[in-house]
Amino acid sequence: KEFIWLVIKGSMLSCITLGIYVPWFIAGLMRYFADGLSHGFSRLSFRGKGGRLFSVIVLALIVPMVVAMLLIGIATGVNLSGESGVAILCVLVALLVMIVAMTFYQIYYYGWYINLTYGGRRIVLGCKAGALFWTVLGEMVLSFLSLGIYLPMALLRIYRAFAREIVVGDKLIDAR
Repeated sequence: KEFIWLVIKGSMLSCITLGIYVPWFIAGLMRYFADGLSHGFSRLSFRGKGGRLFSVIVLALIVPMVVAMLLIGIATGVNLSGESGVAILCVLVALLVMIVAMTFYQIYYYGWYINLTYGGRRIVLGCKAGALFWTVLGEMVLSFLSLGIYLPMALLRIYRAFAREIVVGDKLIDAR
C-alpha cells in the first residue's frame, strides 16, 4: 500500500512538474527499498537527497548537452554559409562535450546512489570523480566503437571499478 502510494504520488508530481520532481521521486524509491532491508540488528538506510541528484542532472548532464546542441546549431548555420571546416570543428567539439559530460554524469550519478548507512557506518564512494574518469570514458568509447556489442562488458567493468572504490566506515570493500 505504501509503495503504491509512493509510485502514484511520484508519477503524478513528475508529470505535473514536467519531470523536475523525478530526482526526489527516485530518492524516495531508494529510501523505501533501503529502509526495508536489515541484517541482524542493523538496518540499511539510504542518505541521498533529491536536491543533490537534481543538481547532478542539471550541472553534469543538461547544461553540457545544451552547450553541445548550441554548437551543433552553430555548425548548421556555418555550414549553410559555406564554411564546412568550421562546421566540422563545431560538431567535433560538441561530440567531445557530450562524451565528457556523459562520463562525469555517470560518475556523479553512481556516486549519488552509493550513499548509505549500515550499522552506524557510512557506505560511500571513496574516490574523486577524476579517479574513475579514464575507466568510464574508455569503456564508453569501446562501447561506441563496437556499435553497442561491447556494452554489457563495459557496464560490468564500470560496475567493478565503482565497487572497488566503495568505503564502509574506515574499511574498503574488496569487490574482486
